[in-house]
Amino acid sequence: MTTKGKTLTPVRAGLGNGENKPATECRIKGNIPFWLNGEVLRNGPGEYDIGPDTFKHWFDGQALIHKFTISEGKVSYMAKFIESESYRINHKHNRILVGSFGTGSMPDPCKNIFSRFFSQFTSFPRMDNCSVNLANLGNVYYALTDAAIAHRIDGETLEQKNFVFFRDFLNVSMSTAHPHYDTNGDYYNVGQSFGKNFQYSVVRVPAESMSKEDPMQDLEIHTGVPMDDKFNPSYFHSFGLSEKHFILHDQPVRVSATKMLKWRFTWNAFMDNMYMDKTKESIFHVINKQTKKAIPVKYAAKGTFCFHHVNAYEETLEGKTFLIVDMCCADGETFRWFGLDIMRGKDEALQKFKTVPFSGPQRYVLPLDVDESIPKGENLVTLPGCQARAEKREDGSIFLTPELLYDEEIRKKNNLLMLELPRINYDENNGKKYRYIYCVGSNEALPNQLYKIDTETKQMLWWEEKGFFTSEPIFVKNPQGSNEDDGVVLSTVISSNVDDPVFMVVLDAKTFTEIGRAEVDARVPYPLHGVFTSSL
Repeated sequence: MTTKGKTLTPVRAGLGNGENKPATECRIKGNIPFWLNGEVLRNGPGEYDIGPDTFKHWFDGQALIHKFTISEGKVSYMAKFIESESYRINHKHNRILVGSFGTGSMPDPCKNIFSRFFSQFTSFPRMDNCSVNLANLGNVYYALTDAAIAHRIDGETLEQKNFVFFRDFLNVSMSTAHPHYDTNGDYYNVGQSFGKNFQYSVVRVPAESMSKEDPMQDLEIHTGVPMDDKFNPSYFHSFGLSEKHFILHDQPVRVSATKMLKWRFTWNAFMDNMYMDKTKESIFHVINKQTKKAIPVKYAAKGTFCFHHVNAYEETLEGKTFLIVDMCCADGETFRWFGLDIMRGKDEALQKFKTVPFSGPQRYVLPLDVDESIPKGENLVTLPGCQARAEKREDGSIFLTPELLYDEEIRKKNNLLMLELPRINYDENNGKKYRYIYCVGSNEALPNQLYKIDTETKQMLWWEEKGFFTSEPIFVKNPQGSNEDDGVVLSTVISSNVDDPVFMVVLDAKTFTEIGRAEVDARVPYPLHGVFTSSL
């Protein structure tokens, strides 16, 4: 664990405005492993202040793509804004006309009062600011958000190539920002379909499409499960994928269709259409990948909110198969707490932020072999050392109680407000039994620590540098390594002081100590999610 002894300043450089940046060499401190060759691309909100206006929510800023290129111990950095329609409109008028998740939109001020009134009903602006994540389909990059849209990005120049609107060819109105890749090369995601079939749809881009110029155009509905409430569907930001199943966490956070219809006329923030129904439980829909059919057993748990799944896998013991589903969970709508006044560190707002529900990794175990003879109330989870529970109820459903995957004493000692943005050794362990989680931790409004969690022992290692904010860790496997944690963890680190350089830190994934860093002099705001693509 490293500290530098810096004093926090009121300035939150991490949520300032970024800049377009041509490729520039980084200063290297320590060592960058010579086997580490490739590109780290990250996406995130990069501009919050436009003219006299400021976006209201952390997730709202105009999307900025960052790229660190790593080759033979050297690193270069570049960044470019996605010139979406919303970006162009806002910059043309030098103010925020097209809002986003937490900021409402407004009519064009250049129109007269009659045109502006009419535009309320006819020309709802396209919110195409994809500022959350990146997907890599056959070395074609796409910027994603939770809407059924994507921007194709040139991996070399970071230029926006074209806009993909899924509704042009597919009945999917929303789509998560966290897709999965199957072992055969298929791309999967989850969305909501309305109309003739109201369902949560699993969508796919087949592996054979990955060689095309624009693979996302081949997106198709693979399978789905019916919605329990057509007018208030569940909100999804991610989902689970094991070797044999899709797992959809149908959570109490809902999107109101009624409010959505009004939204077309009021132009309020999208977040205003969301709410948490505290009367609802969490329901786990489990779909067999081979048959495309949902398992008829109802799996329920205490209602909880989940942004990010960690991993899912099957485990068989004494002829019984269990589906393990690991997710970061909270007892409330954590997204409502990320207003820009809080994230920029205003003292009064920060005090309020400390009451945000804690979000951290939990393990749910779903027994797949359930029959009528199983007694009610008995724990069906028989995996050695596992603290999760699954009990049959009077109505035949299975009620799940999760196991915490982190050390509660360390959480309290470090005053953690979250353990989030989880990553694993994805290439080797996605959908399979695994041991290690890499994530951010926070005892401030922005994450300021990196953690490695051993899911077997609950041991936690962490890295921090006082006065700096840490972004989502990305694990990269050492090609010569044999263990799950043989590799490095990469994170973009932002200072609270505008005079300090931003840097990409390189940690030894096994010991969680710093190997080196690549510093860049640029205005780099806090990124959300990203990908590593090897050049080997």
